[in-house]
Amino acid sequence: MVLAVALIYLSCIHLHRQIYDYASYTLDISGPLMIITQKVTSLAFCIHDGIARAETELSKSQKIYAVNKIPSALEYFSYALQFPSLMAGPALFYKDYIDFIDGKNLLSAPQPSGSSKDSATRIVVHEPSPTGAVFRKVTMAMIYVAIFVKFLPVFPITRVKESDFVENTSLLYKFWYLNGATMLMRFKYYFAWLFADAICNNSGMGFNGYDTNGKPQWDKFTNVFVLKFEVSLFTIF
Repeated sequence: MVLAVALIYLSCIHLHRQIYDYASYTLDISGPLMIITQKVTSLAFCIHDGIARAETELSKSQKIYAVNKIPSALEYFSYALQFPSLMAGPALFYKDYIDFIDGKNLLSAPQPSGSSKDSATRIVVHEPSPTGAVFRKVTMAMIYVAIFVKFLPVFPITRVKESDFVENTSLLYKFWYLNGATMLMRFKYYFAWLFADAICNNSGMGFNGYDTNGKPQWDKFTNVFVLKFEVSLFTIF
C-alpha cells in the first residue's frame, strides 16, 4: 500500500510538471518527493520485515535494517523530512537514521586502537571529525560544477536534435559527442549529490568506522561513487 500510494502520488506530480512546465529544470517539489518516496517505501518494507516475518526468513541485510516497532509520528516525519538529505539525498535507511539520533552509530563502529576506558566500565568514544571527508567532497563538487559550466556551451546536448548533426556527421563522431555531452550533463548531478553527501557528513551522518590505519570512514551511505559509476562499463569486460 505504501509503495503504491507513494509511486502514484509521485507520478501525478511528474505528470503535472510535464503538462505545465515541460522540459524545465526549475526546482520544484518533485526533487525532494523522490527522496521521500524512497524513504517511506524502504521504511514500510523494514517494518514488514521486523514485525510480520520470522527472523529465519530474512537475509543478512534485512536482519540489520528490520524495524521491530512502529515509529512515533515525530520519528516518522523527522526521518522523512530530515533536512540534510531532503533535497538531494542520500536516502538512508530508518535504522541508520535512528542510530544516528541515539548516538549508536558511534558505539556500533569498531573503535581505533587509541580508545580509552572510563573506570573500566565503559569505552570512551571519541566522535570522529568529518572535516577531511567534507572538504574532499565539497572540493570535488566544485570541480564538477566548474567543468559543467565551462564546457557545456561547447558541447550542448541540444545539438543532437539538429538536422546537421543527424545527417552530416559520422557514426563515430555521434558516439563521441553523445558520450561527452551526456557526461557533462551528469556532472551537475554529481555536484548536487556530492554536496548533499558533504552536508550529511558535516552533520555527523555517514560514519562507517575506521580503516586499517585508524582513519574515520564516512561512506556508510552515499549518493554516488563517481569513478566506479563512470568506469562501470569497463568493469563488465
